[in-house]
Amino acid sequence: MRHVNRAALVLGLGISGSLGGIVIHQLLGRHRALSGWYPVDDVHLMMIGNGLFHLLCLLLVLVGIAMIDRQES
Repeated sequence: MRHVNRAALVLGLGISGSLGGIVIHQLLGRHRALSGWYPVDDVHLMMIGNGLFHLLCLLLVLVGIAMIDRQES
């Protein structure tokens, strides 16, 4: 049971990050994932940061699915 809760947490983080990224980055056009460390006027760098954020969310979703699948087997 505890394993399922961890899988749900990882999957939920990945899905919520993806949904937030879609709304904030794609629909609203706010590319500010790295703005705390780098100047905001470097849009190319901010878009790279957003891409890395989306990649992390995708990896979390895939890991969460794998954890659920391993529990089911």
